This record gives sequence, structure tokens and C-alpha cells, in this order.
Amino acid sequence: MIKINYKTDISRFIKRELRKVVNAHNNCPVVIVGGDSPPKLCGHKFHYENKSGDIIRHVNAYKKAWGKPIYIHSSLHVEVGADWLLYDFTLEKLRLHKLRVFS
Repeated sequence: MIKINYKTDISRFIKRELRKVVNAHNNCPVVIVGGDSPPKLCGHKFHYENKSGDIIRHVNAYKKAWGKPIYIHSSLHVEVGADWLLYDFTLEKLRLHKLRVFS
């Protein structure tokens, strides 16, 4: 029996295919979680905020008028269930899942 957790190293090919399914960038990390959930994109993109927590849409205009905006890093990642990887992972299933996501 193979023990799979969030530190398990899966191959580049599998990571690449999982990212393609959810239409994520190549540098997006793949996180293994418990359960049998199919791959999904979680987290938020990078953005700028002011000191009170409001999102800044036009950063350069804000810099000129009020000061320094705060950069918030991206937390985008692909989550996939460990049981799904062990028992349900096939390329055909990935293709069908991708068709369901984008239809």
C-alpha cells in the first residue's frame, strides 16, 4: 500500500495533466488532499490592497494620490484527492472531466 499525503512527490507528467484539466498555469502547485475529489483550482490571484483592506484596481493612480499599496501574493493551486489519484486517475477520465468543466 502506498501512503499518499500532501508531501508526496508525483511525476511531472501527472502534474502537467492535472494543470491542463483545470486550465492552470505551469507554475501552479499541485496539492494532494484527503478524499476522492477530482482536480479543481483553488485560491485567489495576486492583487493590491490598501491599509484598510480594500482591493485597488488602478495601482499607479493610487500610488500618485495616496501612497504605497500592499501587494497580496497569489494563492492559486490545484487540489486533488488522494483516493481519486490512486483509484480513478486515467487519461480518459481527465479528458471527460475537462469537457464537463468547460461545457
